[in-house]
Amino acid sequence: MPFARAREQALLALAGVLAGADAARPAGDPVPLEVALPGSLFGAAVAEWEMREDHRPSSPRSVVGADRPVVLRDIERRLAPVVGDEGAADPWARRWQGLLSAPRLTPVRLAEPHAPLGRQQLSALPDGTVPVLCRDVSAGTGGDAVQRAAGLGFPVALWRADGHGEPHPDPAAGHCEEFHDGVAGLLSAVGPDPAVLSLPRRVWRLRAGEPRAAWTRGLVLFYDDPRHPLPRAAEKPLQQPGRRDRNAS
Repeated sequence: MPFARAREQALLALAGVLAGADAARPAGDPVPLEVALPGSLFGAAVAEWEMREDHRPSSPRSVVGADRPVVLRDIERRLAPVVGDEGAADPWARRWQGLLSAPRLTPVRLAEPHAPLGRQQLSALPDGTVPVLCRDVSAGTGGDAVQRAAGLGFPVALWRADGHGEPHPDPAAGHCEEFHDGVAGLLSAVGPDPAVLSLPRRVWRLRAGEPRAAWTRGLVLFYDDPRHPLPRAAEKPLQQPGRRDRNAS
């Protein structure tokens, strides 16, 4: 089935699921949405997708990332072992623990203005760092950069996608600097809880703000928490979130 058709079917099915989950949730923020895709589709602007407000075909559409926290996960990690005491040496789990213990998240540019970081350079980065990229990630050096970061176990990253058919920003035009400045401000926030845990909620509030923060258009938040494994292939992914989702953000 073509990806666009599968996406529309999933979004239609999700409308009722998310509405029911929001209604059952205690007063507060809406339930988050996790979108698990293979690396070949990491260029999808998942937070810019439009979803019907209910199951009716004539229902109005709204941008899903303005309605709730939306994160991208790596479905290719689904077969990775569940994190436990024995998984401390796993780079995915180790880097997540590094983010939890970091008093402040540190952005690291995968490229711009320099050439994309190589595997050895990425491997040597401290565990509290968050890869950031302004290049198109659907192919080429940008695609290689985010795939390399995912393969090395980075659980959180931010990059730009070609949302709504707009061309990818030209680094020379200043759009990328605005993007990097916005990300730096986002990641510099400190509070009583680990900064990484509130990241999806803080990105959502920037998207939902009036006016919306311009640098968040096309922003993809890759947020792959190893403590919360994705459903297996035989399980139904479109279910009302339970205890795990209440703690996800």
